[in-house]
Amino acid sequence: MDLSIWLITQKTPISKVTELAQKAEGNGFDAVWFAEAWRETIVPLTAIAMKTNTIKFGSGVGQIFPNNPTTLALQGINLQELSNGRFVMGLGLSTPFVVENWYGSHYGRPLRQMRESIEVIQGIQASESGNRFSYDGELFKIKKYKSPVKMENPFPVYMAAIGPKMLQLAGEIADGLVIGALHSPRYLEENVFPNLKIGAERSGRDLTNLQMIYGQICSISHNKKEAYDRARKSIMYTAQYPHYQRVMQQEGFSEEVKVINQAIEQRDYEKAANLITDKMVEHFTITGEPDECREKLQKYQDYPGMPMLTLIPFRVSEDEVIQNMELILETFKK
Repeated sequence: MDLSIWLITQKTPISKVTELAQKAEGNGFDAVWFAEAWRETIVPLTAIAMKTNTIKFGSGVGQIFPNNPTTLALQGINLQELSNGRFVMGLGLSTPFVVENWYGSHYGRPLRQMRESIEVIQGIQASESGNRFSYDGELFKIKKYKSPVKMENPFPVYMAAIGPKMLQLAGEIADGLVIGALHSPRYLEENVFPNLKIGAERSGRDLTNLQMIYGQICSISHNKKEAYDRARKSIMYTAQYPHYQRVMQQEGFSEEVKVINQAIEQRDYEKAANLITDKMVEHFTITGEPDECREKLQKYQDYPGMPMLTLIPFRVSEDEVIQNMELILETFKK
């Protein structure tokens, strides 16, 4: 089973991020992903590229609204060259709050923005080996661009998708799909696969080669209660968002979602975390002592794609997140 880690950090130095990536490589992990949340992705990923030799790495995920697709394409080309073909570009929407308040960019027409961003990135990668690339989109106009670097092995573009239309777009044009931190076999069967198929049929492609990665909350401690309490806070973070609420409801936790949401709306985060039951933790996460977690990972053996093991740094200190990441790397060492 392929395994990866998902680094979502705020204050952790880039030197520590690269150390974790090196340890992941040494422990037999297959990939490491860095999220554009509180930090941008390119500088940490450059450091990872220079300090590792074989492990796949990528943005998990980068934002499309504040970032011009031509710039993204050139950054990806540089990382692909630097790493001898190990880079994967993951792209996502983020949220209107983050895009508009933190980046000062307009959040609008997300489906069109995603389509054109990916088409421009793919077109620029192909431009060196053929004709100059021109693009007459509704949002982006590119005239006769030619990449300065020959791309013998273009980097793949993965797309974070949740809603039906975005999933269909992923099935139509993306090289891979990024599924968020809360999911279930039912969610995949009822929501993800049918929409990917619709998109694939639209472009006449075979989904066999579509790669999938999925966020997987993983809380490990030699103190079981501590592990469960950390996992509750990661679930609480996801419970703020309607699409994750729907996954919880789909899985039979409608009453829990209602009261958890009420507590979150009142900003009573301690109460919200305490309302997340052990049953929810066990249903959605890999949590417990190391031996337990090795056993619990096996329930994802038949999942398509590769898990990105993580602990979300929400109402948990970053030191705890890094300690947890160290335990993940040790627990699942191959």
